[in-house]
Amino acid sequence: MTMDLNTVSTFGNLLRLMAEEQIEYNPWERRYYELALKLSAAVQAGRWTQIENGGFMYSFNGPHSLFVDTVRTCRILMLGHALGHYLPGEHDEKISLLNRALQHLESTARYCVFYGQGRDRWVSVYGRTAHECIFNINDDIIAAPIVSRGIPDLPPGRAVYPGGFGIR
Repeated sequence: MTMDLNTVSTFGNLLRLMAEEQIEYNPWERRYYELALKLSAAVQAGRWTQIENGGFMYSFNGPHSLFVDTVRTCRILMLGHALGHYLPGEHDEKISLLNRALQHLESTARYCVFYGQGRDRWVSVYGRTAHECIFNINDDIIAAPIVSRGIPDLPPGRAVYPGGFGIR
């Protein structure tokens, strides 16, 4: 995950500076920056676990592990999509980077965020997140959410994951 954030920070900013004419335009360098962003997007999208209701980019722990922090990785997938790239799959399948990012965000919201209903009705502050959700990847069943995160001082409805899951 860190590598894609560094890629966006480095090559994304170089592209932006070039577009803003703050650095000299060089067609070869522009193509190189775009290639770095596209390849990073495809590599991250390839770390995929398919589950019944979509899928997620798994963490460094392996295909069974959905970390809430990996929502930050969706940015590189969306940049890759915006640059016209895709993840090449088996039999020349073109896998949409945008769809992968959206499925990952949906899975993260479904499994890592506590809404105060059903499985997480015991959580006192809804909007808290599980740091990691473990799946039994043999049958797509979530085994356990692990370690709750959130901002306990906020009133109900105001707890957030610092990376962007504001819950009202």
